[in-house]
Amino acid sequence: MPNTIRVTDTALIAAGAATGKLDALKHFVGANKCLLWSQSLAFGYPLDAAVYARQDVVTKAVIQQAITNQNRDIAGYQYSEHISFRQGICTAIELKDHSKIKYLLAKYITAFGSATETCMKAWLDKTIGISNEEILKLLLALPSQTGPSTIYTAFETACRLSKPDLLHLLFGPQIGQTTLAINQIQGSTYPILTAVNACTTPQAGIFIKSLLGLGADPNGPAYLAGLERPLQAATRYGRSIACLVLLGAGANPHLVTPGSLAWVESVKKRYREDTRAGRVFREALEVCEAPKVARDEDFLVEVDEADGDVEVEGGEEVEVGDI
Repeated sequence: MPNTIRVTDTALIAAGAATGKLDALKHFVGANKCLLWSQSLAFGYPLDAAVYARQDVVTKAVIQQAITNQNRDIAGYQYSEHISFRQGICTAIELKDHSKIKYLLAKYITAFGSATETCMKAWLDKTIGISNEEILKLLLALPSQTGPSTIYTAFETACRLSKPDLLHLLFGPQIGQTTLAINQIQGSTYPILTAVNACTTPQAGIFIKSLLGLGADPNGPAYLAGLERPLQAATRYGRSIACLVLLGAGANPHLVTPGSLAWVESVKKRYREDTRAGRVFREALEVCEAPKVARDEDFLVEVDEADGDVEVEGGEEVEVGDI
């Protein structure tokens, strides 16, 4: 409908950014600097258009304007500037332009401080999608307002897309704000259970193996918080690949609902003896040790008083015999 199309200043500004015409950009913005952060239907945000078109001069000029604005009382600019930066960095990640990503992230921190949770989620999602280890390292080292839940969301994205190559960074040796514990409950799930629930293809079995290689317990965390064990989830959904991987890693069928034969019989019925999963499951039942029930004499086990000194604040000690 050509008669309804009208070229606006917003479109002209974004077009100037995309084509690298800094003079045109200045002309159409004029005194109304907030237009520099307006989104056009055709080109998006001017900063994003410049990043996509690899117009370095315009990119640097727009970024410098954002930093300058932070030192002035210009109400209403910061929010739209922030969105513009977020989208521009997403585009740089999609382009796999490492030098541009480093530059944009550094300038983002200068302009806005630590990265917000919304920004980190968007950037991590893009990075997981393209499986780029170097970019993920940059993001995990970035000062941010995020916590483990944001990183776990990135892990779930990697799990859904079957991207195991980045797991060693998400479950790093230094457990902190930007890394996850491999055998720890996160919300209403934990890593190996998330992987099992997403194991719908043979390729997904590799993802579970990667987690096991990083130290995931095939039986799940020591404290399950009422959640089911990985092997129980795998058999409930009929995912034989996940079952084989877990059993091969030493998963103990006896730990699933101890003392109840109903689950064992249901699994045997699902996986007959003439199937590979059925044979491996039956072998595990014979090899693995069933959990022992505590005896009466195990109640309130005695403590060796020689090892019972407890230090408290103020340097005082409490003897076990005094408790």
